[in-house]
Amino acid sequence: MLSVATNPGMTATALLPDGTKVTLNSNSKLTYPARFDGDERPVHLSGEAYFEVTKKQRQPFIVNTPYHAQVKVYGTHFNVEIDEEARQIISTLAEGSIGLNYRTASHRWDERTILPGQQIVYSIDRQNAVVRNAEVDVATAWKDGKLIFRNTPVKAVLHSLGKRFDVKFVVRNPRVYRNSFTGTLDHQRLDRILEILSLSSTMKFRHLPNADIRQRTQTIEIYE
Repeated sequence: MLSVATNPGMTATALLPDGTKVTLNSNSKLTYPARFDGDERPVHLSGEAYFEVTKKQRQPFIVNTPYHAQVKVYGTHFNVEIDEEARQIISTLAEGSIGLNYRTASHRWDERTILPGQQIVYSIDRQNAVVRNAEVDVATAWKDGKLIFRNTPVKAVLHSLGKRFDVKFVVRNPRVYRNSFTGTLDHQRLDRILEILSLSSTMKFRHLPNADIRQRTQTIEIYE
């Protein structure tokens, strides 16, 4: 077995034995065999990745997750995010088709398929899946070094920034979550992004010292 992993705040690209291209987001890990010899092409993912799968109808490509859910494809482009904080697995389809196999709350296995432009969200705790329409460019912009927001709730904005820059945000006042943002951020520095957010809202940011000097993750407090 081989593996590729990314440090917090970094991305990486891997080319698998079948020619499939995988782009890993920050703090993610992909494990895969040196050769796909069996009836399937299984890989194991933690974190987030964008897959451009080489088409092989007789040998499906399987993305296994740490939970009771896996994405099954034959050849397509899609994004998978395992969001530990929100306890969700989110698969967004750019082209082709994918199926999500998951264990239900009644301990049976079910499968849901989606079409391009759709997204399937699997709740790890409730063990159910919901299909919804998605803005694919928003969900996959990270792989091109961009962040796209379209009336995006501030909680989701902070989630994206936290992954991109290896930052922990501390919200002192829940009123902060009333904000939402629209815009495209293309390779800007974190300080510049926080300045933009401050100018377009009542939010203020300040860096907090880390109690442990060995800790690399920045802590930023948000207040109004």
